[in-house]
Amino acid sequence: MMKIKYSIPILLLIMLGCKKENSESKTVFPVNMYLEKAEIISDTKVYTKGGQLNDLQKTTELMWIYTRYFSLEQNLENVGQQYLSLISKDSVTFFNMHSPYVIQRTGDRLIMTSAIQFIASKPMLPDQLYHHVARYQNIKSEGDTEISRDVRLAYGNGFSELKIPAFAYVTSSRIEGPVSGLNRRGGLVINEFNEEVLKRIGERDTIIVKTYSLTVKAR
Repeated sequence: MMKIKYSIPILLLIMLGCKKENSESKTVFPVNMYLEKAEIISDTKVYTKGGQLNDLQKTTELMWIYTRYFSLEQNLENVGQQYLSLISKDSVTFFNMHSPYVIQRTGDRLIMTSAIQFIASKPMLPDQLYHHVARYQNIKSEGDTEISRDVRLAYGNGFSELKIPAFAYVTSSRIEGPVSGLNRRGGLVINEFNEEVLKRIGERDTIIVKTYSLTVKAR
């Protein structure tokens, strides 16, 4: 009979791997997770073609109806409320979404992609700044059609606690042409802010952004 010899480091790795598998196999789904807190990672910043803008009055004017997204750390209304439910290790639903998201795990990073598709005609989607604010996206082009899915992000090694990156944003672009006007978009995105979008800012564009880290825990 052939004897297999293991070194101590290899044995430790095997034991740790088995321990993790046993821990995950014992998890009873669904796992409901509740919002513990919202922390500021980077405070409100305003960017124009000329760089960062330090004008409080201008910032307030541009934020318009989206102001509420820039004060999550002060809004305690949702703290303690259910934020998401892990249906399985590969699927999750959020408190405000009935459709599940598929989880793709890489190390401690969870990329969660919605099962719902959004379909739009490309001529209806000019290259506006708000299309590029999220770092992780799922967008496919088929002829004159663009198909996209909502992508959300979280970090964690198990099923007891997750750190969720989020950012509040407003994009403001003045459009010139047959139909001119101000195109303003904003909201709260469960994703990482894509700093590459700052390279796309034009002469008539403004971006406001504030980044957060949300902590959710299982109960």
